[in-house]
Amino acid sequence: PQFWTEDPELWFCQVEAVFATSRVKSSLTKYQLTIPHLGRQVLKQAADIVKDPGENPYENLKERLLSVYTESETLRIKKLLEDKKLGIGERPSQFLRELRRLAGVSFAPDLLRSMWLRALPDRMQSTLAVTSEKDLEKLAEVADRIAEVYEHSVYDVAPLQPSEPSGQKSSIEEAINKLTEEIAALKTHLNKYEERQHSRSRSRSRGRRICFYHERFKDKAKKCRQPCDWKPIHQSGK
Repeated sequence: PQFWTEDPELWFCQVEAVFATSRVKSSLTKYQLTIPHLGRQVLKQAADIVKDPGENPYENLKERLLSVYTESETLRIKKLLEDKKLGIGERPSQFLRELRRLAGVSFAPDLLRSMWLRALPDRMQSTLAVTSEKDLEKLAEVADRIAEVYEHSVYDVAPLQPSEPSGQKSSIEEAINKLTEEIAALKTHLNKYEERQHSRSRSRSRGRRICFYHERFKDKAKKCRQPCDWKPIHQSGK
């Protein structure tokens, strides 16, 4: 394939895999096979090497192209900060893994955490701010649960009915107020959740085990996570 200016390292990995399969070992032969796959603009970046390959022409060409087209760490960070946002339907934990992949293993963990949090929706950031969880993986799991609750809350808000402008404004305000109450309740629940973590096994041995969704939404819960002993109110009396 033609040279990938956006990912030169991966392109060379592919090319060298072909060389290995074909048992091409000569630096000059590798160079001659590589040149036809470089466009005009790419060749301009290595014009001096193309005109005078010298010794080890393939290695010289590869080194030049990697130095020109590989992103610096500073540019990588800037690109992550400016371009990456949580996608529609994407779980926060999936988004974290994508950031890690782009950042590389040498990326500072504290900076990765800051970038990940900054890219989340504002209301999710404010909810996560109340938890003292330090482990980023566990924090991402909490964020996943928050995202599920927010999705659930959106379905709970009654659809706005066509009406006069003043009535429509009132309906919108009511919907916003309900979501605000849901967020406040979720913050309270997260605090209680952290306290319960220390005595989870003891708590489970006493009484019924109720999942997060039924504990929060009771009979209105649209999801259930096992183990859960919740029974609808109309069945509990039977």
